[in-house]
Amino acid sequence: MEYEFAFPLKNDDLGDALWEMGKAYQIAILVGPSAEFNGITEDTWMSDQIHIRLGSPAQESIYHPPYLAGKEATGRHHQSH
Repeated sequence: MEYEFAFPLKNDDLGDALWEMGKAYQIAILVGPSAEFNGITEDTWMSDQIHIRLGSPAQESIYHPPYLAGKEATGRHHQSH
């Protein structure tokens, strides 16, 4: 299954952070046993954390060797056979 999530950049809910364009964040999805959030319990499932960037491709890579989205990877060499 594939799901799409949309988050507001500015959210006035207590405890929520403001997201900023051009910044990178780590997020994870938590799924619980009820439609209402009742805290994290033994029945809560959490995804792996993923790294996302808002607004534009990264200018620096967190990977080694470096990899930049939409650009030819630097530090990688293709071998001919």
